[in-house]
Amino acid sequence: MHSQTMAFGWPKWGRHGLGFKVLLGLLALLLVRRWLAPIEFEKPHLRVLARAKSYFVNQDDRRVTAVVLNWKRLHNMKSVIKNLLKYEFVGEVIVWNNNADIPLTTQMLQISSRVDDVRIVNSPQNLLFFARFLGCQIGRFSACLFQDDDWQMTSARALYYNFWTAPHLIHCRTNTIVHELSRRWSFYNRDIGVHTSFAWLGTGAIASQALVKSFIVQMSSVGFDAFSWGMADLYFTTWTNQVPYQLEDHLIELNQENSFTGTPGEARLRAGVQRNKQYMEKGARILYEQIALKNPLFVAPVLLPSLTERNSRSACLSDDCIFLTDMDSLQDMRYINYHPGVSIDDLEAGNVIPADVLSIYFHHPYHHAVDNDKLTSYRPPKAVARGSYFGLDLFEVADFSSVTVTGVLDVKQYSLQTSIDGSNWFPVDVKWTSSSTTVTFSPPANLWASFRYVRLLCMYTSCGDLTVYDISYQRHEL
Repeated sequence: MHSQTMAFGWPKWGRHGLGFKVLLGLLALLLVRRWLAPIEFEKPHLRVLARAKSYFVNQDDRRVTAVVLNWKRLHNMKSVIKNLLKYEFVGEVIVWNNNADIPLTTQMLQISSRVDDVRIVNSPQNLLFFARFLGCQIGRFSACLFQDDDWQMTSARALYYNFWTAPHLIHCRTNTIVHELSRRWSFYNRDIGVHTSFAWLGTGAIASQALVKSFIVQMSSVGFDAFSWGMADLYFTTWTNQVPYQLEDHLIELNQENSFTGTPGEARLRAGVQRNKQYMEKGARILYEQIALKNPLFVAPVLLPSLTERNSRSACLSDDCIFLTDMDSLQDMRYINYHPGVSIDDLEAGNVIPADVLSIYFHHPYHHAVDNDKLTSYRPPKAVARGSYFGLDLFEVADFSSVTVTGVLDVKQYSLQTSIDGSNWFPVDVKWTSSSTTVTFSPPANLWASFRYVRLLCMYTSCGDLTVYDISYQRHEL
C-alpha cells in the first residue's frame, strides 16, 4: 500500500447548485444501498449499538481512522499529522483538503514516517464540515477520530480509551467554558422523547463509522440545500438524540492568524457562535419534528451510560490516565422544556445552574486534579456523600505500587478500591503515609494489586468537603 492523493473531478457548483444536489443525492443513495439497505430500520438505535459493540471482536477494528480538515494552515497540518501518527491506535490519517486552489501532496506535508498510512483528498470545492463525514466513510476502520487543523490533540489516548467503554456514543474533548456551554445547549422534551445536546467536534472527537453512516442517511432524508449539508457539524451530535460523552480538558490552540484566543480571538469566537446558532436551531427543530412524526431514523431511547451515570471527567496531563468521579460538577443544572419555538439564546438563559456552584466549577474544574500542578485544584460542588468517589482509569490492567493524593480530605473516611472492569470493585488492604497535605496508599511490600481502575470511596454519611491538588499512581517495578 502506498500513500494516496485523491482528486475528485466534480464540476463546480454554487451554494444551491444542481450539481451539488445531484452529487449528494447519489452519495446518499450509494450509502443506503451499500451499508444500510440490508438492515431493518424499526430500531435504528439498537442497530447502531449492536454494530458498535461488534467492534470489540477484532483487535484491528480497535484502530481508528483520523480525519483532519485542511483549509489554509499548512504549517499546522504538518504538526497535527506528525502528532497523530505517533499513536499506535491511529491506523490511518485522511487529510481532506477543502482548498481547491492549493492541492496537497505528502511531500508538502513533510511526512517522515508512516507515509503509507496517510491519504490526501483534494476536494474541488470547499465542502465545509461535511467533508469530515465523507472522509470517515472512506476510512478503513470502524471508528473515526475527528480534528481540525487549529488544535493540537494532547489527550488522544484518553479520548480513545474512553470511547471503547461506550462506542455507541460520540466522545468529545473540550475546555472548561465550552463544556459548561454544551450543557446549556441541551434539548429535552420528555413528552416526545427528545434528550440530546450539541458539542463541537473540531477540538477532538471519536465516533463509530456506523453512526456517521446513519447520520448521512438522516441528512439525505430531510431535503437540505447545499450549504446546509456543509454545516453538518451543527447537526451531528444533536441528531443522535444522545448527550455526547465529553472530557473537560485543557486545550492547546496552534499558532495562526484569526485564532480564538486573546481578546480579538474571543470576539471572533462569539461572532462565529452567533453565526452558527441558526443552524443549531434548525437541526434541533428538525430533530423535534422527526421524532414527533416517529421517524425511526431519529427516534432513540437514552443509551447507557446516561449523563448521570458517567464518571470519566478529564484526561491526565500525561495522557496515561483519566480522572474519574461520580460527582458531576454541573449536576444542579435545571433544563427548560424544548420545543421548536425555543432558541439557542433561550436555552442559554433557561438552562441554568446556581451561581455559587458555577463559580466552583470554573475555578476548580476536573482537569486541575490531574494537571501536575499543585497550585491548582479540583473541588466538587458539594460535600462528599457516602458512596461517592474519585480516582483514575489507567486504560489497561497493570500492577501498581502506590497511589498518591495531594489535597484536603480526611483519609480515614475513605476506602481505596480497585477494579478491572469499572463495575466490580474490591477494597485493597493498604497502608497509608501522610505528610502535610499528601497521602500515599501502598499495599504491603510483598503484595501488589493488578487493576485498571482505582478509586477512593467515601464510607461515611458525609466525608466533608474535598479538595484535590493532584492524584497520581506508581506502577510496580519488577
